[in-house]
Amino acid sequence: MGIRYGRSALALATLLAACGGSSSPSTAPTNVVVTPGDGQVVVSFDSAPNLTYWIFYAKAASITRSNYSGFPGANAVNGAVSPQVINRLVNGVQYAFLMNITSGGPAGPSSPSVAAMPRPAGNNFVFGPQVGAANYRGLAYGALASPLVPTLVAVGSGGAVLTDPLQPGGTLLSSNGTAPWTVRSTGATADLNAVVYDAALAKFCAVGANGTELTSADGVTWTPATTSGTTADLYGVTAFGQALVAVGAGGTIVTSPDGVTWTVQTSNTNNDLLGVNFTGGYLLAVGRAGTMLTSTDTVNWARVAVPTNADLHDVTYGVPNPYGAGTGVAAWIAVGSGGTILSNNVAPPSQTPWTQLTQAVTSQTLNAVTVGSRFAAAGNGGAVVYSDDGVTWQLAIDPDTNDLAALRYVAGVYFGVGAAGGSVTSY
Repeated sequence: MGIRYGRSALALATLLAACGGSSSPSTAPTNVVVTPGDGQVVVSFDSAPNLTYWIFYAKAASITRSNYSGFPGANAVNGAVSPQVINRLVNGVQYAFLMNITSGGPAGPSSPSVAAMPRPAGNNFVFGPQVGAANYRGLAYGALASPLVPTLVAVGSGGAVLTDPLQPGGTLLSSNGTAPWTVRSTGATADLNAVVYDAALAKFCAVGANGTELTSADGVTWTPATTSGTTADLYGVTAFGQALVAVGAGGTIVTSPDGVTWTVQTSNTNNDLLGVNFTGGYLLAVGRAGTMLTSTDTVNWARVAVPTNADLHDVTYGVPNPYGAGTGVAAWIAVGSGGTILSNNVAPPSQTPWTQLTQAVTSQTLNAVTVGSRFAAAGNGGAVVYSDDGVTWQLAIDPDTNDLAALRYVAGVYFGVGAAGGSVTSY
């Protein structure tokens, strides 16, 4: 959600001291509201044209313009836009914020200091307005280079695509905490089941029914592959450096260096592969009947032993609570049918045992898993579960009843999409 970062306190103090040639504003910013989020806050305020707004902050209960730089974590944002996201903050730690204004000269008076404490997201979800009637099945975020805009992209049935670009101030959310989706057209009619952003190629890649593969540099204009390599339904796709890997029906694995020309690889399984991820330094593909495969080169795939015959739908790796006061434990997490959750916190995943969660969190099939400040998984019936360590899981408060098929954590916000144009957010 947040992209803008503050400059150092010393550099900003020097810059402000050097300003001159114009009178200082006579008033402080008004209606300054600081709303805590996950590893971040959102600062909203009244603004007027031709003025430059500054936000100062530090780890403290209260600050002034003259003393803020003496506190830990002192920083500032020059040219703030309401609502302004300030991220890379520590969950569970109190921060103080204040603002002032410049108009080409000395700064005006400061607003009162306001305190807020960031906290993890993932336990409360907001149901967004229905966007069309498509069943959305894939979700990706691309931190696109200038002049393109970082964008969240969802894909679904009938070639449907939604985009949500970064807004001024660094937010992907509307004022009500939902994603402001815009309906796009891929020109395709086949169902799209998954999408990924490959930073090395600077493009999105979506895959779907009948071997459909599409690429886009901005999430708006899409180009089909020239050589598909397969007519099998494709259910998952991931980026592996400057390469794309897609998996699908009957154990299908296809790879591409550019998203244009695809090559079939040997998977040594006939089971449907439902998801794939390059995670924790390994390619992992999961599928029907407890199928899990791993590869380090996209070509050679080996079977991984897991303690279940349940269908596995998604897999991820990460360290929960990246900006929290505590230290998270890195783990691989796989999810699937009947609420199945597998975990593995010893590398490499191909050579160490996976553990199946015995705690009954939900009986719903879990279709997607991601990691941010905590692990979170989403599935049928709108079920969302979360965990701070990958071992103990809880059911989130979630008002949605539509099946959820994809879940991603982007800059302090969990985004989910699913059936009948449904979506959820947690921030």
